[in-house]
Amino acid sequence: MPEGYYIQWILSFNPYSSSSWLKARFFDKPNENVLAMTTTYRCNEFLSDADRALFEEIRRTEPERAKIICDGCWGIESGQYFSEWRESLHVVKPFAIPKEWMKFRAMDFGQARPYAVLWFAVDFDGNMYAYRELYGWGGKPNVGTGETAKQIGERIVALEDPKEGLRYGVLDSACWARTGVTAPTIEEELNKVLIKNRLVPFGKSSKGRLEGANAFKQRLVGNVMDDGTQKPAIYFFSTCIHTIRTIPMIGHDKHKPELPDTDAEDHAYDCVQYACSSRPWTPMKKKPAQIRDAWRTEPKRSAWTF
Repeated sequence: MPEGYYIQWILSFNPYSSSSWLKARFFDKPNENVLAMTTTYRCNEFLSDADRALFEEIRRTEPERAKIICDGCWGIESGQYFSEWRESLHVVKPFAIPKEWMKFRAMDFGQARPYAVLWFAVDFDGNMYAYRELYGWGGKPNVGTGETAKQIGERIVALEDPKEGLRYGVLDSACWARTGVTAPTIEEELNKVLIKNRLVPFGKSSKGRLEGANAFKQRLVGNVMDDGTQKPAIYFFSTCIHTIRTIPMIGHDKHKPELPDTDAEDHAYDCVQYACSSRPWTPMKKKPAQIRDAWRTEPKRSAWTF
């Protein structure tokens, strides 16, 4: 190629589906040789005042739709299931976990599809913090690594210190099913490796997709304080990148819209719902306003006083 010349591709598109190959190719994995930019109507100097007023009207009347149309966020065809999710609210910078906090791990198994393992710490108020993530994917969304249960168990061993003091583990109950007459179950293969390395084994997760989803939603909302601020009951370290990436992408099931879409990349979410179901939590009940009785608040008067 002649000196001073270079090859350049310019792709312009309107973001909508979060499952788009463009998102996976250019945005999920930044490349130093690629300039990926997000522009909105605010960048368009040729729009009229009437055009801008239309965008602002959408922002006022349809805030969820405005995230895509006005702010250039990635959308979901079936609508975001966990609309309570706010990265600014639920994602925190890593910090040193106090030794006194209770810790446990949760896992969703996968081979052709990704597997997910999350480590949680619980503070004295029952709030959960996902502080470590192990996500087995093949470098492409919703593609697994094909690792065996034994190999995944060894990966867990490499990340977890026996002195960490985990109290328990929770795993998809389907891992207790036998696939053959004599073959060991997934649970047996995993727990054999963990026990050999002095780590706490996995126990069965509770069943119920709707119950697990509601338990997670309840923690996402948390408590609304008297001053109107929201205090969630679940947080994620910013290092849990695949959990943060995939949970906002989960839509509604096409056949049962009250449930999350199982065709989505929902493996980290499944891991979270097993964790939430294992730690039942309810928001604080607000104390009813006390009615002041006049006879208690007024100064005592003598019966002979007129």
